Amino acid sequence: MPPTTTSIVIASFSSIQHLERCLSSIEKFAANNEIIVSTIFTIEMLAPLLKKYTFLPVYNPNEQDLKSIQLRETRVFRLRSNGLKVASGVKIILLEDHCEITSNWFESIQTHLNNSKRIVGGPVENGSSHSFYHWSLYWSEYAAMMPPLPEGSIPYISAVNCAYDKSALDSCKETWLDGFYDNEVHDALIGQGASYYLAPGAIVRTSLPFKFSQALVHLYTGGKRYGRYRGGNYWNLTRLVRILSTILVPAVLLTRVFNIVLKRQPNRIKVFIFAWPILYLLLSAWGFGEMIGTILGNKNKN
Repeated sequence: MPPTTTSIVIASFSSIQHLERCLSSIEKFAANNEIIVSTIFTIEMLAPLLKKYTFLPVYNPNEQDLKSIQLRETRVFRLRSNGLKVASGVKIILLEDHCEITSNWFESIQTHLNNSKRIVGGPVENGSSHSFYHWSLYWSEYAAMMPPLPEGSIPYISAVNCAYDKSALDSCKETWLDGFYDNEVHDALIGQGASYYLAPGAIVRTSLPFKFSQALVHLYTGGKRYGRYRGGNYWNLTRLVRILSTILVPAVLLTRVFNIVLKRQPNRIKVFIFAWPILYLLLSAWGFGEMIGTILGNKNKN
């Protein structure tokens, strides 16, 4: 039997309602592929969806302790990894359950993922635009992927909507075996000659489920991991400069988001003006985490 052409791996941690909307959009626009749902939900909770949709569930009972903040804020990376481990496709697409795909999504990814050295990604639209907080949350996570994306080379692609050749991922398996952190995996792939490639029509709409307190912890945790990764194993001048520069991270990121909004969706500038204090607080959580992570460094990372 020939291998499955494409596996769509969904990290599912938001809610059953989010997952159902995600699966419904896939059934409508990308059916007849291997769909893998790596989830925190139980067999009983998924039973109604298994009767309605065709997908392979990957249960993660060790990720269900919601009392552990650290577990809750890092599990998406392990969900990705555990779903990827069972994927049989020669092409892999990563999604998260708070995303709904659009009509040209699958075709656009397939068109552009025609080279094993490509890391292909698509735009991420805001699907929760009814408050300044939701805009701030969206920009804190996905401003870089806000459509319309510029033509030409891009410096970053988020694994929330990203595709790879399976052979490329297998070549750096040790990087994502215990957790798929996109910047670390992408660095490994780029080190092997890969490059970012944009699929403009592969748009998803996100409805992030985080409350404000959850978003602060989530961004702090992400910044801490990033800081530890960039901090390295040894103390040197570069590491000291990075620690000092983290003080400026919230302002730098805020300016970067403003420029993205101004260039891509100038009609949102008024929303940005009202939302920026909330956004600054969220970006400060990332910056503080990055500072702590850089101080701790890469040794005994967890």
